[in-house]
Amino acid sequence: MAVSASFADVIAQGYATSGPAIELGRGVHDGELAQEALVQVPLAMMNRHGLIAGATGTGKTRTLQGLAEQLSAAGVPVVVADIKGDLSGLAAPGATDGPAAKRAADLGETFTPAAFPVEFLALGGIGPGVPVRATVTIVPSERATAAARADLAPWRSLAPPGTATMGRTRRAGTIRRPSPSRHGRARG
Repeated sequence: MAVSASFADVIAQGYATSGPAIELGRGVHDGELAQEALVQVPLAMMNRHGLIAGATGTGKTRTLQGLAEQLSAAGVPVVVADIKGDLSGLAAPGATDGPAAKRAADLGETFTPAAFPVEFLALGGIGPGVPVRATVTIVPSERATAAARADLAPWRSLAPPGTATMGRTRRAGTIRRPSPSRHGRARG
């Protein structure tokens, strides 16, 4: 069964754009691929929020990989938190005889494997990659109650030296208390 021309036209017109764009795929109607129904987003809109959702095996990771590849090719820096390492393959060109070449042929495109600039980071310096250190501090508002401050007391000792916590600055072994406010209570 062939895809109706009206479906392909509606999709192509709905996603038509002038200027650089990120291709998301092609329209599918009743299980049939419509090669003319290009789904794309203008590159200028890629600074907005987005969501990739779906069941297992529906192509979420592959969609994210395609977005990262196209943004990188357009000169846009991309940061991806890839806990499982699914996107580490961006660092090397893909095989010319794999499933990607077959899928590109189905879409009417040519497949040219390419590598992209990738910098691997290691959170906390654990594992291979450039070590990254992150510090999380809790800074309550001035209206925080004494009870809330007492609840957070155990966390004060975990803050690294030089970070502000609970209105105090921890310095290698010493706590400097802030001056009292005009109401006689400590700020922070």
